[in-house]
Amino acid sequence: MTPKNAQPPLRLVREYSALSRRAISRIGEIGDGLSAYERQIEDIEQGLVSNSLSVGKAKTDLGQLHGNVFKLLSNQVDAVQTGELNSGKDIARAERKDLTRRAEALLDRVESKRNSL
Repeated sequence: MTPKNAQPPLRLVREYSALSRRAISRIGEIGDGLSAYERQIEDIEQGLVSNSLSVGKAKTDLGQLHGNVFKLLSNQVDAVQTGELNSGKDIARAERKDLTRRAEALLDRVESKRNSL
């Protein structure tokens, strides 16, 4: 039984520097954009299956999607600097690495789908 005035146990909370918070937040924003592109290829694939999207339009959309994802990867993901971070370096690097993996997988998927048309 604990006394009425007993303090709850302290929880350790990881605090990140302002620079680390900005980098992690930016990575999250880029991730949201990448998620939208992932949904876009699903929509294209569904449109092809349901015949609501012509092959020509699908090829055009896939080409545009490829360019957008490549731009996101080369201009945004690669622009997130993690070298000078301290408190959030490990999490920022891991999240940026995951974004790179997802973007590269999406590029492969777009290329494969476009080549199959």
